[in-house]
This record gives sequence, C-alpha cells and structure tokens, in this order.
Amino acid sequence: PLIIDLAKRRVDYSQELVDIYKKQAVILRDEEAMESLRLVGELSNRLSEEFPVLSELTSDTELLAQNLWGPAGIISRSEQTTQNLSEVKNNLNQLRSITELTLRKFNTYGNRGNVNRWWPDIPEDFPDRGDVAKSLRMLEKLIPEIDHQMIILAQKRSQTYDYNLKTLESIKKSFNGDFSPEKEQRVRHYFTVRQDLLDQLIQKGGIYENQLVEFQEMEKNFLKQLNDVQSFLYSHVLWSRSVPKPILPRFRDVTAAAGWVVSIEHWKDFNISDEDKKTGVVLLLLVFILLITMRKRLYRRLEHVAEIVSNPENDTLFQTFRALVITLLLVLPLPMGMLLLGKITGLFGSSLYWYAASDAFSLMALITVLLETARLIFIRKGMAEVHFHWPEQVTRTLSRGLLRTEFLSLPFLYLSLLLGFSGGRLDSRETYQVFNNSLGRIAFIIALLILGLGLLALIKPEKSEKPTSDYTRVTWPRRFSAYAFPTAYLGAYPLIFFITLVPVILAMAGYYLTGMLLAFQMLRTLILLLFILLGSGVLRKSRNPEQQDSDKQTRSMYRFFMIMVISIGFFSIWSEAIPMLQFLKRVQILPRIQMIEEPSSLSLTLDIFSETDSENQNPPSETGADPAVDSVNPVSADMAAAAADSSGKPPLTLWMITVALIAAGIAVVVTRGLPGIVDIIIKRRTSMDYGARFAIGTLLKYSLTIIGTITVFNLLGLKWSQIQWLAAALTFGLGFGLQEIVANFVSGLILLIERPIRVDDVVTIGELMGRVSRIQIRATTITLWDRSEMVVPNKEFITKKLVNWTLSDSKRRIDIPLRVVYGTNLDQVKMILVSCALENPLVLVDPEPHAIIIDFAKDAINFELRFVVDFGNGIQAKDEVQMAVDRKFKENGIFFAMPQLNVQLSREDESTRTPPVRPDAP
Repeated sequence: PLIIDLAKRRVDYSQELVDIYKKQAVILRDEEAMESLRLVGELSNRLSEEFPVLSELTSDTELLAQNLWGPAGIISRSEQTTQNLSEVKNNLNQLRSITELTLRKFNTYGNRGNVNRWWPDIPEDFPDRGDVAKSLRMLEKLIPEIDHQMIILAQKRSQTYDYNLKTLESIKKSFNGDFSPEKEQRVRHYFTVRQDLLDQLIQKGGIYENQLVEFQEMEKNFLKQLNDVQSFLYSHVLWSRSVPKPILPRFRDVTAAAGWVVSIEHWKDFNISDEDKKTGVVLLLLVFILLITMRKRLYRRLEHVAEIVSNPENDTLFQTFRALVITLLLVLPLPMGMLLLGKITGLFGSSLYWYAASDAFSLMALITVLLETARLIFIRKGMAEVHFHWPEQVTRTLSRGLLRTEFLSLPFLYLSLLLGFSGGRLDSRETYQVFNNSLGRIAFIIALLILGLGLLALIKPEKSEKPTSDYTRVTWPRRFSAYAFPTAYLGAYPLIFFITLVPVILAMAGYYLTGMLLAFQMLRTLILLLFILLGSGVLRKSRNPEQQDSDKQTRSMYRFFMIMVISIGFFSIWSEAIPMLQFLKRVQILPRIQMIEEPSSLSLTLDIFSETDSENQNPPSETGADPAVDSVNPVSADMAAAAADSSGKPPLTLWMITVALIAAGIAVVVTRGLPGIVDIIIKRRTSMDYGARFAIGTLLKYSLTIIGTITVFNLLGLKWSQIQWLAAALTFGLGFGLQEIVANFVSGLILLIERPIRVDDVVTIGELMGRVSRIQIRATTITLWDRSEMVVPNKEFITKKLVNWTLSDSKRRIDIPLRVVYGTNLDQVKMILVSCALENPLVLVDPEPHAIIIDFAKDAINFELRFVVDFGNGIQAKDEVQMAVDRKFKENGIFFAMPQLNVQLSREDESTRTPPVRPDAP
C-alpha cells in the first residue's frame, strides 16, 4: 500500500506539472495570436490608407484574422474543444471506476442488504444527463455550420488568384500609370498574407471540425454509458431494502428526529430581510387572500347554478362547465396556501431544513389539489349531486368523510415529506437518513393508513332493503345483487388498497423508498384519472341522450379516444418505472420456473469500456479478458445461453408475458375503436353507402386482429418454425370436423370483398325475405319483416341462389292490376290511373308511371298500372294509389268489373226422361 500511495503521489505531482505547462503554453499561444492579430490590423490600416480601393479587401482580411486568432476564433475554440475532450475522457474513466465499484458491491450484497451498501458514490461535480444532452444538441447545430464555413473558405481560396489579378488591375487604373514597383510589391505581399490566413483557417478549421466530431461521438458514448448505469440502478433499487437493519425504528432515533423537526435552531437560518425576494411572495399572498375572500361568493354562485339546473330544460353543457370552473376556483385556496409556504421557506430559508420544507410544501400542493377536488365535487349542490345525479345521501357522506380524512392525514404527510426530502436521498448524511427511516417512515405509514382506511370506510357497501331510484344497479353476481353501488365495492376497493395499503406494507417491510415512489406515481395517476373523469362527465352533457343511445359509432370513437388519452397519460407517468421492471426478464416460466442469470447492462458497459479505453486498460489475462471485468462480471455468454432449453428455443420469461399482454390490450383497443373512426371519416369525406363502409370496417378489423395476433405470438417467442406442427395438425383437423367452419369463414371474406350482399340489403333466401343486419366471420344475420332474426351461414349465400332486391338499384316496380266493365272510356281510365300515380309523393317520376291494357277478357277489360318507388315504400305507395284510384273511379262513374258466372239451364222432354229406379225394385 505504501508503494501504491507513493506512485499515486508521483502521478498527481506529474499531472500538476503537466497542467502548469499546458496553462503556460495556452498563455504563450494567446500572446502570439494577439501579436499576429495586431500586425495584420496595422498592415491593413496602412494599406487601406494608401490604397482606398482596397478598403473592402482589408476589412475582409481583418475579419479572417479575427476568425483565426480572435478570442472566439478557430484556434481559441479548438483549444477549448481539446480541453472538453480531455474532460470527457476523464469523465469516462471516472464513470468506469464508478461502474466497476458499483457492480462489485452489488454482486457482493445484491438485493439481500441495504441499498446504501451498493449505491454508487457519484461526485457532486459529475456531469448531469441533461447537460450532456444539451451539449449534444449544440454540437448537432454547430458541426454543420463549421462545415459550411469551411466550404466558403475553400471557395474563397480557389478564387484568390483571379481575384488578386483583378484587384491589381483596378489599382493600376486608379493610379493612372503612377503605380511604382514598390507599391505593387506591398500589395502583392498583402495578397500573400491574406492567402496564408485562408490556408491557416482551412487547416485549423478542418482540425477543429474533426475535434467537434470526436467530441460529439465521445459525448454520445458517455451519455449511453451513463444511461446504462442509471438503468441498472433503477432496475434494482425498487427490489432492495432502503432501510437498514433493524427494520423497527428505535425509540431514540424517533425522539431525535422529532427534536430536529421542532428545533428552534432552524429559525436562525430564516431571514426575511431580503427585499428583492418579497415581490413574488407578496403577489402570491395577494392571490391567496383574493381566493379566500371570494370563497363565500363562489359557494353562492354554485348554489345558483344548481337552482338553474333544477329545471331539466336548463341542464346544459354551459351550466355544467360553469359549475366545474367554480369548483376548481374553490379548490385553489389550500393548494395556493401550500405553494405560498413553499415559496416563503425556499426563498428566506438557508439551510437543509428549509429547503426540504419548501419541497415538502410544493408536493403538498399537488396532494391537496387531488383531495380538495375530490371533496368539493361531493359538497352540497355540487357537481356530483346536481350535474352527475348522484344520490344526495351518498354525496353528503362522502364530502364529510373526505374532509375528515384530509384534515387528519395532511400533518403526517407533511412530516414524512419533510424528513424524506431531508434524508431520502441515498447520498444524504447518515443522521438525516436515520431520521427519515424512523420518524419519517412512521408518519408515512400513519398518513396512508388514515387515507386508505378512511376511504374504504366511506365506500363500504350497504345492503338496500327497498330498491329506490337513488341507487344505480348493474348486472353483478347474485351475491352482490343486494348491494347498492356494487361498482364501488368491486372496483374502488382494490384500487384504494393498491394506492394506500400496498405502500404501507412495503414501508413496514423496509422498502420505504419503493413505497414512496409507488405512492408518488399513484398520486400523479389519480390526478390524471380525476380530471379525465371530470372532463368525460362534462363532455357527456354535450350530447343528446337519445343520440347517445343510437349512435354506436360516436360512442365507440368516444371510448377509443378516452382509452388513448388514459393510455398516453399512464405511459408518460409510469415510463420512468420501466427500467425497474427489467428483473422480469430473469424470471423464466417455461420450460421450467427458474431465475436466469444474464449479463446486466452495467456489465456490458464495463465490456465497452474495456474495448474503447486502451490507455487505462489493465494487462490482459491468459484468456484475453479484462481482469477487472472478470472479477465483477461472473456471467458469461455460455451462462446466458444456458437459459435456453435443450431444443435451442429461447425461454419464456415473465417479461415476455407482460409485454405480450400489454400488446394484446393495445391490439384489442385499436381493433375495437379504429374501424369506427375510419367509418366516420369515410362517411364525412365520401358518399360511400353504409354497406361499403361496413365492409371496409370489417376487413380492417380482421386485418388488425391478424396483425395483433402475429405481434403477440412474436413477443412470446413463437416463430413459424416452432408452431408449424400445430399448423399441420390444424390442416389435418380441417379435413374432417372444421371444414364447414373454414368454408363459412372463407365465404364471409368473399361476401365482404365481392359484396354480393351488403348490410341493409333486402334479400330473399328460400321462402324468407328480410334485411341484412350483420355480416360476421361465420354467419350473416337477416332481420325478417316480423322483426325476428334469422342467422344464415355464409356458405349458403355463395353456394345457393338468392335474390338481392337492392344490389344495384334500390328502386322497385309496383304493379296494380284492375278490371273495368265493357263500355268504359279507355282513355279516361288510363289518364286517371297515371294521374293517381303521379300525385303520390312516393312514386318516382323517372321512369314515369304508365297504364296499359293487358287483354280483353270475357267479362271485363284488364288494365295494369305500373310505377316505380324506392325500396321500402312499395306497400304504402300501393295502398295510397289504390285508394286514390277507387275514389276517382267513383267520381267519374267508372265501375270495376265484377267476376261473372253464366249458368245455362235446359228443360228435358217427358217422353225421353228415364224414370227413377226404386231401391226395393226386383
């Protein structure tokens, strides 16, 4: 150890000497650059005074000199970039050391001990991810600009010869022959100086650009390694205890923490004499006082809105939105007061206590927004009672219970947050960590127990002996049918338990940091859900209830967008927790349940370091591996490959199942909602009929289902090579029992693509006639005229004959036969028949109705009136036209011919008549 210390001292001393020499070199280069800049400036001034024609050229040359030697020139920026490169290399080496030590400590303790035992010791001046990302964004803009400047300089350099000749000729003309060789020599010398400046700029600029590119790559590499380290930490921190043993807090630690909280010594660090800081506080204080004074007026406004809405005709979206705004204004005073206290303690306090108090009050403002909003929704004459029509006895109970729960829990929440922000960081002082793990944890547990048990008691289901209209009943199992609001019992109970009691259990078990993070994420989630539910309730008021029940597409689109908003909100809140679930990749489900040992991202980071950092690399071992990496990364590629089963298939892990379930949920949501949205878009943008839109929506639904199924199978690791035996078995089964199902499925696809029948078409199949209501994957539903529904397999429409009355034309011809007596004016009959058809609004004028004589029968003249109507109007039109014909025939004395039967009787001669035979004659 003594030799190592002496070697480190020599290295440190040598590094100090190197730094001193570098600083001296930088000073000398700056002096040289300033001298060169001065000489170019003096030369340019003399030449511009002697040759005014060159004033523009001298100005441009001085600008080139500034770009090369100036304080913001290429040389200065190149030196700064060199320094930045050195800092990035040092940061990478430092990150390598931090990574190696962290992984060693984690492999020693793992999840068995306290997280403080393996948490990395990161220096305070270590670069932050945000600073590195900001530097990368700056480099992405700077490198193209430098490249463009180099192109412009190269273009100028290529034109210097011609430009110098033209400039020299213009000078000679301006002197009218009085241009001596000495003057020409001075001009040519200046041209040479300018040309050298361009060459140096191009050379130094190229070096500077290469340095920027190298700096950008190293920054990207550093950010990637930093993300890997952070991902490793986040993936393990939730599953490690943050409270060291003993888990139960000691009494002396609790009393010491309580003494620190109430100590008057903190007030010595609280100074309110700074006048500049009082301006923002005074403004917040004025807003707070204004909200307090307006509170009674706002309550009266809310009651006035309730009186207006008591008339159902006035229950409009505007009044609901007005009540929502008033409710939110009533919510603001308490959160505004918390923000004001946070502002005051943060500005005027100068110790850790006051900074922690400022952060605690700021987070308390967010908590009180949730609690106050939930409470004020249920107040008397509030939104839940008046606008959402909740029973009065329920809203009053919830409002009083939420006020009591809020009043009891807020002090403990503040105490836990104060101690949490003081000692909750893993790099906090040990004393503050003890305070947080003792009294802070107790306050956290008490606060969440008050919230959880209080809310569970408020929504405790009660049996209803007499069903009334005040209770909302839904279809539930018989054991819950006697309860009012079973949704609160079966839905809210698990949610409240997960939000409040699960963090309590984690904190009691020593996973205090995990419980706090879970509670904070759930707080953000509840705020999102609360305001989404409020917005959803307000939007429902904007739609007519009758249209709401009839327009299924609008409801489908509404649900789809609500689910998408909730999903996006959930992802934005819980995306930070995704790295913490990486351990699920190590939980193998098939072929047997076990834990997979695989290289972590931190181990891979060390592998990358060992390849890229050749300067500080340890001597390779006999196997060619880095000893440092081998000592902290016992997992090899063979061990990772051993996770696969003997057949070479990748194992099925819990992570794969989780991702597949999420993908399946997304696929279900998209499959149900997207076809309805596409149908609405097509309906508004095109003139396509409902049947075509239904076919497009159904095909889109089938396509999304297939894509979703394939995606889920791929996420589960099921490839075609692995399930081809299943396809072979299905093929064998299709030849026997499933051929009819497959035939109907294929027939359904043919119906949707070729569209021989469409939804709303009227068809006749066999002896039955009805309207097509649904075309599904196996069968088609036809609604008959007696309102019964007939389910017909799709195969029947393909293999058998059917009549489609509305396939290519929705019009239908109606024939009305009639008979008139002989002697009637036939022209008058035709005119009356045609006029009766034309006067009916249901009869189409194109083609025109007409009457024809069918034949001259024995007892009447047979006419037939023919006209065309839209399908569906035939029976009504036929009835109305026949009534009109009968009425006009009577008015004009035209009689319908009655059927006649001629009976001819003949009288026989007595002599020829045969006498009847008696039965008893012999």
